Amino acid sequence: MYLDVSKKGSKFYSPDKVQYVVEKSYPDYKIYFFNRLDMDEYKISDDRKLDWKILSDKEKIGEFNAQKATVKFAGRQWTAWFTTDIPFQDGPYKFNGLPGLIVKIEDKTNSHSFILKEVKNLKPDEVWISENDKKRFDPLIILNQDKYKKQFIDSRNNPTKGMRQLMSRGGSVTFTVNGKEVDANKMLHDQEKRAKENNLKDNNILELDLLQ
Repeated sequence: MYLDVSKKGSKFYSPDKVQYVVEKSYPDYKIYFFNRLDMDEYKISDDRKLDWKILSDKEKIGEFNAQKATVKFAGRQWTAWFTTDIPFQDGPYKFNGLPGLIVKIEDKTNSHSFILKEVKNLKPDEVWISENDKKRFDPLIILNQDKYKKQFIDSRNNPTKGMRQLMSRGGSVTFTVNGKEVDANKMLHDQEKRAKENNLKDNNILELDLLQ
């Protein structure tokens, strides 16, 4: 994971399978969360405030001298280490607001952890493009956090809702397996079954309060 810093905002990336994007605008630190559910892409504004408790504990995190802070957010208790060596009040995911860059943060269960790997400035020939401005077939659906939570739960309970709605409007949907066409309803039924099985396993999501 690394942080790109530009005049407009910041964007955190992960080389693994993270599909979402978090963008923050400076200096007001408005937070926008971009994610796909089913067939739709969403832009979610998140104005929840982080009530940090800064502690006196200090530790060396990589090459940085860091100080400890704790916060409750999204149904979890988090411990962060921030460094004033990099004077950005920012951090991974939606975390921000400490007097220095967060170089490490993890939840109490140690099942979710972010560690800073690299900081770099954009080169003159590099162009930062917001997710909001990228070309897409359908427009972004703009929601606040409360409405997104309802949509998130609905998507988990009805994982093929978008595809079934498309079919009900007369849309043409064809599924093929190994070059052979298969029954669309059976394929959707199998997808729903797998999705619900995965949901039972994936009950330790980062924002636990989405499930509450």
